[in-house]
Parts: sequence; C-alpha cells; structure tokens
Amino acid sequence: MQTEVDKIYSYFDGNPSLKVLFIFDDRFTADTLQNVEWKEGYRYEVFNGSWFKTKYNITHEWTKQKVVLLFPNMISPLGNAEQMRKFPLLDLLIANTEYKATTWEQFVQEYEIPAVHAGYVRRHVSELEQGGIKNILLPYYTKDAFNPDVCNRGIISAYLGQDHLIDWIEIIARMIVTSNTDKRDAFFRKLQKNTDVYNSINDKLAAIFGVKLSVNNADRLQDAIEIMKYNAITQTLSLDSKDIYHTLKIDASDRIRQINSIIDFAANNAKLSEAFFKAIADQGKKIHENEIIKVYGYDADYRLVTSEMFKPIIKGIVSELLPVDSEEVQNRISNLLIRLDAGDVQSRSILNYIDYVALLNASIKTQQATMMTTTEEFVSAYTNTLYLTDSYYRQSLAAYGQIKCDDTELEDLLKQVKSKVDDDYTYQCNVLNRKWVTALAQHNGFDEIISAHRQQDFFKEFVAVNTTKTVVIVVDALRFELAQELLLLLAKDHNTAYMENMLAMVPTETKYCKSALLPHDTIAYDPEGVVVDGQKVAGIDPRSRYLASHVEGAEVEDFEKVFKFKDDEGKAYFKKNLVYIMYNAIDELCHPATSAEDVTNTCQTSLEKIRTVIKKLHNSWNVKNVIVTSDHGFIYNDIKIDSTNLYKVDDTIVDKEKGTRYYLTDSDKEINEIVKLPLSSVSAFTDDIKVGIPSGTMRLSGHGGYKFAHGGASLQEIIIPVIVSSQVRDTKVSKVGVNVMERNLTIVSSMLRFNAIQTEPVSMEHRERTIICGIYDNDRLVSEEIVAVLNSTDSSPAGRIQLVEIKLNNNVQSNLLKLKIFNKDKTIDYLNPLYVGDIINNTLIERDEF
Repeated sequence: MQTEVDKIYSYFDGNPSLKVLFIFDDRFTADTLQNVEWKEGYRYEVFNGSWFKTKYNITHEWTKQKVVLLFPNMISPLGNAEQMRKFPLLDLLIANTEYKATTWEQFVQEYEIPAVHAGYVRRHVSELEQGGIKNILLPYYTKDAFNPDVCNRGIISAYLGQDHLIDWIEIIARMIVTSNTDKRDAFFRKLQKNTDVYNSINDKLAAIFGVKLSVNNADRLQDAIEIMKYNAITQTLSLDSKDIYHTLKIDASDRIRQINSIIDFAANNAKLSEAFFKAIADQGKKIHENEIIKVYGYDADYRLVTSEMFKPIIKGIVSELLPVDSEEVQNRISNLLIRLDAGDVQSRSILNYIDYVALLNASIKTQQATMMTTTEEFVSAYTNTLYLTDSYYRQSLAAYGQIKCDDTELEDLLKQVKSKVDDDYTYQCNVLNRKWVTALAQHNGFDEIISAHRQQDFFKEFVAVNTTKTVVIVVDALRFELAQELLLLLAKDHNTAYMENMLAMVPTETKYCKSALLPHDTIAYDPEGVVVDGQKVAGIDPRSRYLASHVEGAEVEDFEKVFKFKDDEGKAYFKKNLVYIMYNAIDELCHPATSAEDVTNTCQTSLEKIRTVIKKLHNSWNVKNVIVTSDHGFIYNDIKIDSTNLYKVDDTIVDKEKGTRYYLTDSDKEINEIVKLPLSSVSAFTDDIKVGIPSGTMRLSGHGGYKFAHGGASLQEIIIPVIVSSQVRDTKVSKVGVNVMERNLTIVSSMLRFNAIQTEPVSMEHRERTIICGIYDNDRLVSEEIVAVLNSTDSSPAGRIQLVEIKLNNNVQSNLLKLKIFNKDKTIDYLNPLYVGDIINNTLIERDEF
C-alpha cells in the first residue's frame, strides 16, 4: 500500500498544473510531515494563522514550487456554504485541490475486511488510516483479526498516548490517571466525537461498575472511581447494615475480579501507580475512609488500605495492640505492607518504626521475665538474648529518624510513641543494671564470670596463638549489640566468623582499655592512662613503636588511612605478620552528637565501613585472619539529661579521676546510689583503689556528654566483642527459607506480582539463598524467569519482604497456572521446588469476559 507521502506525490504526478495541495485532516499534526525529505521543487508548510501572508507567499514567493499546505485541526470548508464563505483562501482552494484520504471501500478491499464490519469501516476509515492509530492496528487489518472491539481499543490506546494495543483493564487504569490531569478535557472531547468508541467505553464501565461516564460532571469517571474505591477496600468484608455506602456494594465475583485487576495493574506499573492512587484519592474523596473504619473497625481485613485509612488504623494499632501484643502488631504490619497504596513512602516508614517498637516491647518483657542472680547468669543472659533490647532501641531511633510526616496528628501520635519508648527503655535499662551492679558487688566483681574473656588477656588468647598473618581492628565504643549486627553483615559476605564475649576493664574509658589490648607482661594504673610494661602508649605512633618492640615488623595504623588504600597499596602493606587498625569514629562523633539520628547514622556507617575493610582484607589483600574487638561499649538514651537528673557525689576522689559514669576513691564511706568495687576486681590493676559506680545507668554531674556515655560498669559498657573472621566458608550451613505472603496469586495484564518473604535473617547459622521464580502451565515454563537474592539480616519479618514481578511471555489457554520457586546455585534444582502455589490467570479471564 502507498505511504501518505507517496499519495501526496501522486496528486502532483497526476495533475502537472497543480500548485497547492490543501490538507485538512486531523490524522496529521504540525510535525507529522516535518521530517520528510521532500523531493526537489516541493515545499511543505504548516498554516500559522496568517491568512494574508500565506496567500501572498502562494501567489508571489512560492510560485516556482509545489506546495503541500497543512491546516492542522481544521475541517475542510468544501461542502458547507457558510464555511466556504468564511474561508479566506477559497479561490486558491478551488483553483487547486484538497487531499482526500483512502475511501472506506478501498480500505475494505485492500485488507479483505469481512462485509459484516463494512459499516464500522465507513464510519472510521479516516481514523483507521491515521498515522498513530494505524501503527497500532496495522497487524489486525486482516480478515481474521479485524473487529470493532480491537479497533475501538486501538483508537483509545492512541488517544491515551500509547504506541501499542492495550486491553480494557489497562485502558480503564490509564483513563483514571488521565482524568486527573490537565489532559482530561481534551481526551474526553475526542471520545465524545467518536460515538462507537464512546459507547464501547460506557459498555465496559457499566459491565464492571454499573455506571457510565458522567455527562454533567467534569470528573467523568467520578462515579466509577467511587464504586471502585469502596469495593477495593471492603470486598473481603460482610456488609454491615450501618454502612452508609452499602448501595455501592458489588457482590458479583467477576466484577470484583475486574476491579482488582485494574488496581493490581496500576500498582504493578511503577510509572503509573502514584498517579493512579492519587486520582482514586482525589476523585473518590466522597468515600470517607473514616466512615468505613467507624463501621468495620481498624482491625478489619481490608483488601486495600489507602493513605487516608492508614491514620485511624495505625492509631488503633498503637493505642490498643502495641502495649499488649507485640506479635500481633508485627502480623498486622506485614499485612498492611502488602495492602498499602503503592508508593506510600510515609506510611511504610511509619510501619517500619512501629515494627521496631513492637520488637523492643517484646524484648523488654523478656528482660523482665528473666531471673538472674549471679554475675555469670547476667552475662550469659545478656549475650544470648537481652542485648536485643539495646539493638531494637537503636534501630527504632534510626527508623524514627527516617520518617518524613506531613500530618500533624500522626506526627503528634508518633512523638507520644517515641516518648514512651524512650522512657520505657531508660527505665528498663536502669532496672537491669541496678541488679547487675548489685550482683557485681555481691560476687566480687568479675571473679565468678566464666563465659567471657578478660580484656587484659586479649593478645595472649586471640592474637599470639595465630601462626599466620593477622589483622586486628580495634573499634572504639563497639558495643556488643553493634558487633552482633556486624557479624550478620559478614555472613552476607560469605565469611566464616564467630564471636566471643569479653569484659572490658573498669573504668570503661579509652585511656585504660585500649592499651590493654596490646601485648604486655605487666599492666598498671596511672591517672593519665594504663602503663603497659612500664610504658604509656597513647596514639598511633607510640602504639606502633610499642607493638613492633614485641612483635617484629608489626604496626598500628589509622583506619581511615587503610580505608582509602587501593588494592596494590593494601597488598603491599598487609605483607606484615601483624597489624592493629584503630577505628575511632563511633566514640569521636557520638559524644558531641546533637541528635539520635546522628548517633544511629554514625553507628550504621561505621559497621558498613568496617565490613568493607574486612572484605578487602580477605578478598584483595590476602589476609586470612581478621579479629575485631573494642576498648569499651556505651549507654545511650535519647532523653533530656540536665542538672535535675544528674547525681552529685560528695566523696574523696583519687587523682581527681572522675567521669560521667565513675570515679576513683580510697574512701570506704557508703554513698547513696553508688556501688564501690575494688578496682582489682573489675580490671587488671592491683592498686588499692576503689571505683565508684552509679547504680543502674545514672550519670554523675561533671564534664562530658550525658546521652552517649561510658566509663561505668553497665552490661552495655563492659561486655565487648571479639569477632574472629576467616576466608574459609562452611558449606554445611543451611540457607534461609522462602515463602509467599499472598493468599491468592493472580496474573493481571500478563503480570504476576507477589511478595516473597525470607523466613529467617541471614546469619552465621543461615546463609543467603538465591532463588529463581517462574510461572508454569503444568510443567511448561510460560514466563520469564526472575532471580532474587534473599540476603536480608533484618530481625523483623517486615524487613525481609521483597516484591517480585514476573511477566508471561507465552500464550496460555489455562486460567489456572503455578508459581514455582527453585534454589539456584551453580545449577538450578528444578526437581525440588522450594515453593509451589496456584495462580489465577486473570489475563485469560479478562479476554473471555470482555
């Protein structure tokens, strides 16, 4: 068939005297023919609104050229007396000719269209030959494929700016989006001009929603959107007589399925989802979510949770469930995450915070129920489970800092939650450590503790025993719970690592504790810091010289310098048998920190940097043994601490040695709220000095920061880690499991979307798993295969959910398919799927129903 340009040339070829070809045809836009390389002697012009200048150019400037003159969006005046009278170039039009599109008879003949569709072609031939529409529908211009439904969808697809044929589900979803933009009026004007197309849309809307496009409302789809919104929310609930929207209820399962298909399609489409749900919110605003929740409750099993529903639901969870049932809170959050509007970042960040609060509450209850009397029982309980309270508190602070809330009421609610969290954690941390410090006094300090190494024995027990080169990373203020998270990160990197417990010397200050990690025969107290083998070794260079005097060629280096090493620098530097790397950022940055967000960000950034260096040491710099330890831990409470809640000590102080969490004394005088321990019972010092420790987590008035503090003998300050990491991988360790959260899996517009949940966090006991997912018709793969890596270390199930999307790429006739998930290593174990679940193929159902 001739192209449009060929047809234009044929007018001039068939009539040598033709000077101007007038084109009145809305198939063309101003730029349709702009990029055509016209033959010599031809001129293409788009009418610019100036009648006089155009006429002058035709009769004077363009007389030696054949002119193709386009009047975009203008109908021909010929055949209409009034329009002919008003047309300023009528004489030139009559003297030349007008471009005519293909006749409907030619179209039917050329494409062998069945006679039954001839009437449709006659009404729409100009559109069917229009560039954009023709490009979409050309594959269907055959005697077998041509039908009005396909053509109507093709025309609407073009109106919606698509370059391919889309189905009715997508059409309605895109219409909803368009109806909420400045393109709305132009789009609906086009529809109204085309009776067949307009009626086809109304038929579909009526079949699904029971309503048609509104004639008297600028928001033409408002009625349909209100019905969609109401039924998307309440379809899983039995109708309540008090429901003021009961007349909108749809019971027919096929209609509900089509509503869900529209919503699921939009939710699956990253470019469409936000605008779609905004349109639902804007044009469905007469459906008040609070009225629905008033009837059915915040805890009902809603199929869709809109942004407006989130507030009353989260208020219900916070006020009724959070104080009493942490497990149910987590279940609700997991359900909400898969029902929320796609792209609702604010609500998701709030749920993440509440999830950590629930974990914290459960951990506090565990602490309260744990019976401990001896110091060994305290250390064992803390290192097994009780440390999680500190971890969840820190993670809750980090999650709270990520919330960007634009709702004053929600913001106030979250502030109340956080205030209670801060108070509960502070109280419980204080209660735990009052008991612990009492136990220290009753059981002669560390003497009876057998499950933890002593800090002064670190070099002898962990470093000197190695026969191959070793790197020790000393992290200032790496407390036990942070080290547990680091251990999980190392598991993600396929390291084999384990962690042992160690007791920091008291006072838990860098000047006493850090040098104790170096090799020594003697260790003694000095008011300026520890004296090892008769030497004071503070700072990188003095420590490096000291270490080299005990281990030939050994060095001490600053972490930040090592972090910047390139591969060749690292390989050259780490030929040494022993290197100590000093990392100080946690202590240096958290003491002056002005917000909890600064503290949590510093901790998280530090873990990632340490992980990166360990990875380089093993993989690039040929270091087999890496040991990570700390000088001391810390306590942190995000509460106001001022002179009203600081404790002032009236006692003798040795060498003026006093900090926020301790002081040294030679007095036996009993001081209220202070526990005095022989320094020798909690350190390697033999001096006849006592250390005064505040009961619980109180801070002493004096110098230094108060929220982030150390120096005392709380469990958080003295229990420190020793992580030993090697390159050897234990292949016998089991992998994390996988499950699917959705109860009903459906394919919409050839796309399956589901949430895969990793059943355990990655750890040294459960390694990451790579899975491959596909859709099967019996045993035949009918989709692309999607690979996903399950490697989350998050302790919360909600943090281990990831969205998987799979697209059909084969024609299938079955409406019941299978989702299969397999393990993927070097090969794929197709014989033993990890998961098999039924899928309803709504794509096929849509074709059948429409």
